[in-house]
Amino acid sequence: MPAMKRWLPWLAVALAAIACYAPTLGYGLVYDDKQLASSPLISRPFDFLALLRNEFYPQRFQYIALYRPLSQWSLLLNWRANELLFGAGDFGPGFHAVNILLHASASLLLLAWLRALPLRGAIPFVAALLFAVHPIHTEAIANVSARSEPMALLFGLAFLLAHRRGALLPAALLYLAAMWSKESAAAFAGVAVAADLLFPEAGRRPPFSRWATYAAVLCVWLALRALALHGTTPAIVFIDNPTADAPALERVLTAAAVQLDYLRLLALPLSQSIDYSYAQTDVVRSALDPRVILFAAVLAASLAAAVLLRRRAPVVSLSVAGYALLFSVASNLLFPIGSIEAERLAYMPSAFFCLLVASALTRPGILLSKAFVAGFVTVLAAGLVALTLRQERVWKDESTLFREAVLTAPRSAKSHLNLAQQLEREGDLRGSVREYEESARIYPRYVYTWFLLGNLRHRLEETDAAVAAWRTALAVDPGLSDARANLASALLDLSRRAESAAEARELFSRDLFHPQLPAIQDRLAAGADPQERTAARIALAEGRAALAAGDAIRAIARAQEAAAGPALGRDERAEALDLLALGWERLGREGRARTFRDAARRLSAPETPRDPASR
Repeated sequence: MPAMKRWLPWLAVALAAIACYAPTLGYGLVYDDKQLASSPLISRPFDFLALLRNEFYPQRFQYIALYRPLSQWSLLLNWRANELLFGAGDFGPGFHAVNILLHASASLLLLAWLRALPLRGAIPFVAALLFAVHPIHTEAIANVSARSEPMALLFGLAFLLAHRRGALLPAALLYLAAMWSKESAAAFAGVAVAADLLFPEAGRRPPFSRWATYAAVLCVWLALRALALHGTTPAIVFIDNPTADAPALERVLTAAAVQLDYLRLLALPLSQSIDYSYAQTDVVRSALDPRVILFAAVLAASLAAAVLLRRRAPVVSLSVAGYALLFSVASNLLFPIGSIEAERLAYMPSAFFCLLVASALTRPGILLSKAFVAGFVTVLAAGLVALTLRQERVWKDESTLFREAVLTAPRSAKSHLNLAQQLEREGDLRGSVREYEESARIYPRYVYTWFLLGNLRHRLEETDAAVAAWRTALAVDPGLSDARANLASALLDLSRRAESAAEARELFSRDLFHPQLPAIQDRLAAGADPQERTAARIALAEGRAALAAGDAIRAIARAQEAAAGPALGRDERAEALDLLALGWERLGREGRARTFRDAARRLSAPETPRDPASR
C-alpha cells in the first residue's frame, strides 16, 4: 500500500494525459501535417546532418526559416516506423500515439521537477495534473506538425531536473536538445537561474559555473542556427501575423492584448479556436485600448507579487518568472514571429500558470480541508478533461477542422479560404465560391484566394470571371506564374489572342521553365498569321546575322523577340533559345547561357498540357 500510494500521483497524471487525447489515435494527418510528405529527407530519415543544415523543407518553404532539427528528425523517424509497422508512412495513428506519449512524459517530468523543489505538499501533483488535462494544449498535441512544443518542454524539464541534481553534462545536452526541438526553449536557462535564486540549495552558492556552461551551449546553438539558415531569406506572411511589418509600437500593443487573451484561455478555456490570423485578431493601434490597459495592470500586479512574495511564497515568483520567460520569445513583444496568436504557443508557459493555480488551491486557509481541496481539484480536472475532449474532436479530419475554424474565427480570411478548398474537394462548388469570395472580402490582397477562385470559376466554365480573378491575383503579386499561365490560356479560349500573347511574353521573362509555357506558345503559334510568322523569322535571321557580326547585344534582343513571341513553332523557338545562349556566352554570362540552353533542350521533350484549373 505505501508503494502504491507513492506511485498513485504519477499514474494519475499519466492516465489523465493519455485519456484526454486517446481519441486522436483514430485520426489521420490534416492540414500542415501533410507537408511532411514533401520533405526532401523523407527517404533518408537517418541523415541528421542534413537536418542540421536546414534541409528538412523543400525549396519553396525555405522562407519559413525554422531551425528545429530534433523535432523534425522525430517526424522523419516516425514516418519510417509507420512504413515498417503499418505499411504506410502517413499512417496517422502512429504519429498521434507518439504525440500523446510526449505529452504524458512532459506532464510526468513537470511533476518530477516540481518535486525536486522544496514545494508544499500537493502543489507538484496538482500542477502536473492540471497541465496534463488543460484544453489549451489541444493544438500542440492533436496537430502532429506542432510536435515541437511537447518535445521542447520535455527536454526543457529534463534539463531543469538534471540541473537541479547537479548533473552538468546531461543538463547541457538536454538544454541543446530542447533548443533543437524549438527555438523558444532557449529561455529554459533563465528558468533554471530563477529556480536557483528562489529555491537555493542549502549551504551552496549560486551555481555560476553551470550557468556559464549553459550560456556557452546557447552560443553554440546560435552559431549552428546561423550556419544552417545562412542564405535563406526569412519572411513572415501578413495573413498569419499582420503586425510583422507594422510599426514596433503597434506590434507591442497588439502582443499585450494577445497576452491578455492567452490568460483568458488559460483561466476560462470556453471559446477556443484553431485560427487567430487576419482579421480575427485585431491589430491594436492605441496605448489607450482597454485590453492594453488591463494587461498592463495584470503585468504590474504580477511583478509586484513576484517581488514582494519572493521569500514568503517563492512559488509565486517562480510561476511569474517561468511564464514570462517561456512566453517572451513567442509573444511578438521582443520581435515578430510567424503567428499573431496561436494556442500551441501557450503549451510551455502554461506549465507555470498551472503551478500558480496549484499553489493557490492548496494554500492553507484558502480552502477548508484536504478533502475539500481533493474534491475541488477532481471536479476542476474533470471539467478540463471534458473541454479537452470536446476541443480535440476538431482535429478529427479536415472537413471538421475547417468548418469549426469558420465557426470560431468568422473574421479570418484564412479560415474561409481553407473551407473553400475543402468544399471544392467535396464537390460543393457553389459553396466553395461563396467562401472564396468571403475570404477575398475580408482580405482583398490575399493573392491565393483570387488565384484559386479563378481556377474554380474556370472549372465552372465562367471564363470571364476566372480571367478577372487571375488578373486581381497578378495585380497583387505579378510573380505568381501559375495565375499568369492560366490567364494566358483562358484568354486564348476567349479568342483574345493579343492579350494572351502579352501574358505569354511576361511569363517567358519571369518563369522560362513554367510547365504550361510551351503549350501556350504552341497554341499562339497555331493562330499566327503569315505576316506575323514572317516578321518573327526575320527577327531570328537578324539575330543570327548580328551574332556573326560580333554584335551579341543585338543578337540577344532579336532572339528574345523571336523566342518570346507568339508566332514561331517549337523548332524555331528552340533555335532562338540556342541563339540567346550563344549571345550570353559571348558576353561572358555563362549562367544565363546555360539557362537558355536548358530551355532549348526542354522544347525537344514537351510535357503533356495540364488543365489550368488543376494548378
